[in-house]
Amino acid sequence: MSVSLVRSLLMTLATALTGAALFSLLSLPLPWMLGPLTAVMTLQAVIGQTLYWHPMIKNAGLIILGISFGLYFTIDTIVMTLPYFPIYIAMTFVLIAISVSLSYALTKLIPIDPASSIFGSIPGGLTEMVITSQSFHANQAFVTVFQTIRLVIVLFFVPFFIFIPV
Repeated sequence: MSVSLVRSLLMTLATALTGAALFSLLSLPLPWMLGPLTAVMTLQAVIGQTLYWHPMIKNAGLIILGISFGLYFTIDTIVMTLPYFPIYIAMTFVLIAISVSLSYALTKLIPIDPASSIFGSIPGGLTEMVITSQSFHANQAFVTVFQTIRLVIVLFFVPFFIFIPV
């Protein structure tokens, strides 16, 4: 690994830790995820270059994150949520129908093919939508950009909406 990559890796780590500490200090939601994401994105925009993060570190972090989320799912959780299962399935179908309808309407307003628009707007995993869209010959660049925008908006706005007093 070159000296510049190590320097970029250390800068990314320091920036991410600073963002996490700042979000935690300010009692903002998801400080361990939104703090580093915000700090790294901000620094990259300010310096005009992409910071380096080794894929092994990213994958290790995703494994830890997956395990952390998985620890909350117990038999009690399943039993407690079971009565809500039918309504959540119905709401999922409604959400998909609305997403497909809006994305198809969007194809009438801007020059984009329906497959790219639909796969770009359906709520789901970015990776899964990009891979699936390939089978339908959609423009993967559009799907990636639309899904990334959707993902970032959800990550940044939903946690804050949850903490708004009703």
